[in-house]
Parts: sequence; structure tokens; C-alpha cells
Amino acid sequence: MSRSAFLRGLGNGLLAVISIGLALVVVEFGLRAFFYGSLAEPDFSQRFHEPHPTRGWTLRPNVVTTKQELDYKVPVVVNSRGLRGPEIGYERTPGIFRIMIVGDSAMFSSGTDDQNTVPVLLAEMLAPLKVEVINLSVAAYSNVQENLFLKDEGRKYRPDLVLLAFTPSNDVQTNHEPLQRLYQGSQRRPFASLDGDGRLVIEYQHAEREAKRREKLAQRGAVRRMLQNSALLRLVGVARHKLIAEPVDPNIYPGWPHLAEFDPRLGLNGRTAEEYEKLWSEAWRVTRALIGEMQAEARAMGAGFGIFVAPSMLQGDAATQARVRDAFPGIKLDVGRINRELAAFAAEIGAAYIPVLRHFNAAAATSASPLFHQFEDEHLNAAGNRVVAAALARGLREGRLLPGNSAPLDGDTLKRSD
Repeated sequence: MSRSAFLRGLGNGLLAVISIGLALVVVEFGLRAFFYGSLAEPDFSQRFHEPHPTRGWTLRPNVVTTKQELDYKVPVVVNSRGLRGPEIGYERTPGIFRIMIVGDSAMFSSGTDDQNTVPVLLAEMLAPLKVEVINLSVAAYSNVQENLFLKDEGRKYRPDLVLLAFTPSNDVQTNHEPLQRLYQGSQRRPFASLDGDGRLVIEYQHAEREAKRREKLAQRGAVRRMLQNSALLRLVGVARHKLIAEPVDPNIYPGWPHLAEFDPRLGLNGRTAEEYEKLWSEAWRVTRALIGEMQAEARAMGAGFGIFVAPSMLQGDAATQARVRDAFPGIKLDVGRINRELAAFAAEIGAAYIPVLRHFNAAAATSASPLFHQFEDEHLNAAGNRVVAAALARGLREGRLLPGNSAPLDGDTLKRSD
């Protein structure tokens, strides 16, 4: 090959690379404009999180940023105490009833702006009763992390009522490491187990490793950050997940909280129904112990304690139920199972149980638009958050858990199930 032919080939190759690069840049900016109406760089890395030595991560105080998925780009403000929501100090205001909601991304309200989170909407609805609501919720937290957060930070607020927002799609799985390993294959948080005497044991080694991983992630270079925040690569990942999905064991996800029974024929790795039952029974015992410890912490603060279930997309979206049945022929769903279990457990330990699901599904049946995000994200949208907040406000009033009632905040209150 002559030198001139080689140079022409090299030039054509470089031109092709440049053309492809420019095309990708155009597609990238086009996707940003389509999804967000802006050409600014997305931020999928959640800059409002920072490492935490025992919980793995927590919210970074005094941050004004955004929460992004392909479904949305919403502003997020984290206050000086490291909580999402308005600035509320530790000190109490006389005459103001203080509710604290403890939860994960459902109550952090991923996917909605600061004015449309469940805690903010609930506070607005209860404002005539002189009620304030503190949002002690962090995205992706398990009940183990919520328990630790309540002890680390929640007690400083001296609430009148602590409400645990239970998430049926992941809370049991993420509390117990053997089940978490099968559920997501990741171990980035503290886990709990029970010793021979039935006492809770918290294992921190995975959380410590996650904190170190996040410290390194914060030091990533500009090129790596750009790739992680690429709308094009994000879309490719979503498409791959939808079209070439990894095998899913429905006995693990959605799992026991949403199933009438285990079906080994639909599972992976040849587990029997008895093996699934043992795995979930252990995780549920751990979960019950964690909830009991949170109730004890609330009582130590002089607060009442209640439980409600934040509706999962499988519970509250008929189209999602249809997709699951199509994907797993013969699956026997019981989407309200965990609600009944928690209502019975609440009655057993003398805690309030606030029904939400039946009110949520009644609203969904008459809603002209979905109550969940529908493309990539499965969280509640603003309309869904408003329905949950309204159901909570109603349940708190019916349960005589609010100011002006003579009934105790803890004990024989709401025992009805969803």
C-alpha cells in the first residue's frame, strides 16, 4: 500500500470516528431536551448523598440539587439537619403536634419536587390541627438503616408520633443478607440477624465497605462522571433491561409480600417451596424484630408508634399486575398479603396500623391518569403522593391519633387491615 493510500484510509477512518462522535453528541443533547427540556448535563449520581460509616450513606446537609431518572428531573433541597423538607429544628414549639415519618424512597418521594412529597402534603392537610411532619426518610434505606437513623437522629426531635412507612416491594428482602443476596446481588448496607436468644444483631461490614466505595466515587474524573450521567447510555441501559432482562425469580421478587404461595416451577436454581418458606420466614422474623425495636425507641422518646404500607406499583397499578401475570404464567398474586400481616403484627405489639391501600386503589380506579411513573421509575408521582397523604390524614383522624383526642397514641387503635 502506498503512503498516499494509507493516509487517505487514515483520514477516512478519522472522519468516520468524528462523524459518529458528533452524531452521538447530537443524540445525547436531543435526549436531554426530550426528557428534561434542557441541554444541561443530567445528574444520575445523586449528589445529595454522602458516605456514612454505619448506614452506608445518608443525605448531605445544605444541598440544593436535582433527583433524576428518565421519567423526571425534580429539584431536591436537603436542609441543614440532613433531611428533605422544610427547616425544622430539634427544639419543640409549644402547641405543635410533631409527627415523624421514617421510610425510604417512597417517603423521600423520589420523582416529585419538594412541595409534593408525602410528608409535606400530609403537613398541609393537617395544618388546621397544628401538626408538623418531619421526613426521616432516605432513598434505598432498609428497615435496618431506618432503625439506625431513628436512633442516630430521630430521637433528637422528640416527636409525638413516629410512623414507619413500610415498603412491600423491598423492605423484607433488604433487611436480611441471605435474601438480599438473591434479590439484588449487592451487599451495600448493614444487615440484621437474630442470635440464639432471638435478639437482633446488626452487621456493619458491608455498610463500611459501601461508605468507602462512595468516597472513591466522589473523586471520579470528569470523563467518568460524564459517562455516568449520559442520557444516551442511561436509555441504552433501560432498553437492555427491558428487552434482554436477566432471569427473575418471582418467589424472591416480588416475593412473599405479594404472593399467595410460592411456585418452585417459576423459580431459579431448583429451590423447593419449603426452602423459599424458610428463607422468607427468617427474613420476616428479623423484620418483625426491627419494627419492634423501632417501636421501643419511639416509646423511649415518649412518642406513639404506627405503621402504614406505602403502596407498591404491583399493589396499586392494574397494568403492572397484568404484566407480571403475563411474564409468569400461573403465578398466584396476593398483593395485599403484607398489609394483612403488618396489621396483625401491629395489633400483636399494640401499635397503630393505618390502612392506605384500599383508599389508594379506590382513587386509582377513578383516576384519569396513572399514580406512578410509567417509563423507567416505579415510584409514586405527585398525584399518587397526594392520594397517600390523604389516606394517611384520614387514617390518623379515624384512629384518634391527632391532637384533641383522648385516645392513647399507642395501643388499641386501628386494627383494620387494607
